[in-house]
Amino acid sequence: MNTQVYPTFLKSGESRIFVVLNGNINKHAILVVPALFEEHNYSLSVVNNTLAKSCEFFARFDFFGCADSEGELSAASTDIWLQNIVDVGVSLVEQGVESITLLGLRFGATLMLANQEHLHAKLPITQQIAWKPLLSGRAQINQLSRLKSASFLSNNEEKDDWRTRISRGEVVYVGGYPISNNLLNSIENISLDEHLRPLSPLHWLELGCDRLPVSLQQLVDRWDGVNATPVQSKRFWQVPEIYQESLLEQMHKELLNLAV
Repeated sequence: MNTQVYPTFLKSGESRIFVVLNGNINKHAILVVPALFEEHNYSLSVVNNTLAKSCEFFARFDFFGCADSEGELSAASTDIWLQNIVDVGVSLVEQGVESITLLGLRFGATLMLANQEHLHAKLPITQQIAWKPLLSGRAQINQLSRLKSASFLSNNEEKDDWRTRISRGEVVYVGGYPISNNLLNSIENISLDEHLRPLSPLHWLELGCDRLPVSLQQLVDRWDGVNATPVQSKRFWQVPEIYQESLLEQMHKELLNLAV
């Protein structure tokens, strides 16, 4: 059976987001919730190759204001991105999908897990897979901030009080991305706390390590029903030109068989 790839645009809110359907329509689908910023760009090849070799049908998309989707990033918010997830999932159901595995990457996984009740109420989710989630949106912004600080150092510029400028209503480029006050606050308001309780089987894959970090292990010990596994992969979300991870491919063949 030939694998089909269908790129399209889907109406979501007031704009259209870019969606790619990969494979042949199946009763079960994997819906990929993407990472943000450069991590999305760097991880795309590994996502595509891993899922193409481990499942029959998956869908991926770009958040509003990101990559090939319509909209300005500075006009985005996590509420809009959450609606993007729902809209893609609903479109899959309308095409005959009966159950969904959500696969979240980095902040995409954080957003997914922090909004489980809303997503499970809207979509027929039977499994969740999380690739190295951030524990908070603030960690995502801190990554951009470090990139901005490094840029100032390399150009011998004075340190920029970008947070104050943003709070006053200015759109400021942080780590190369235009950040508004609404976007900043909505990202930083997302976090995973000690009360996380999966509403469907959750497989947390802590990529790029051979053991769980102490801070994560302490949370896992408090969480009920979270299966967290260290995975000795390359850090492909940080490094360009890594195209596949054979260990992830095998793991997903096993995990996705559990969901069908």
